[in-house]
Amino acid sequence: KYDLPVDYTKLHWAERKQVREQYIEEQEKNDDTLIGYGKALSIRLRGFGENSYDVGASHHNIGQVLMHKGQYEQALESFRKAQLIFLCDQGDDHINTIVCNNDINQVLQKLKEKEENKKTIEEDEKEEEEEDEEEEEEEGEEGEEGEEGEEGEEGEEGGEGEEGD
Repeated sequence: KYDLPVDYTKLHWAERKQVREQYIEEQEKNDDTLIGYGKALSIRLRGFGENSYDVGASHHNIGQVLMHKGQYEQALESFRKAQLIFLCDQGDDHINTIVCNNDINQVLQKLKEKEENKKTIEEDEKEEEEEDEEEEEEEGEEGEEGEEGEEGEEGEEGGEGEEGD
């Protein structure tokens, strides 16, 4: 399933196709960007050590891409690594730390919304299943009544035929 940034259900089928294609193309670009940031992180770790500003910046960049991709748990992990480095390196009132804190709050909000949406979808699906079951039961009852009526008619006709012989 796609986590599309628009209300997909309100789009015409041709627009849906276009949105899907753009989304897939964007995700592929994000994957390439993520690979690049991963390589940069590896180089910076070797060159500067775990607690340098540059390593924190790489973790933050990776978190940004992951958040954009909708991979909120992984984004949160990257932002928290960056936050710890920025706090130690620059303090809690530095702009990098503040931005990182803001990103963490955004991700936490997205995770909360995702969980709420998941619950809503599950409730909707459960309601739909219950409605479908009720409709099937009603159709089954109607079918049984129809079959009984047909049998009764055939019995009457058969009885008449016997009397006529």
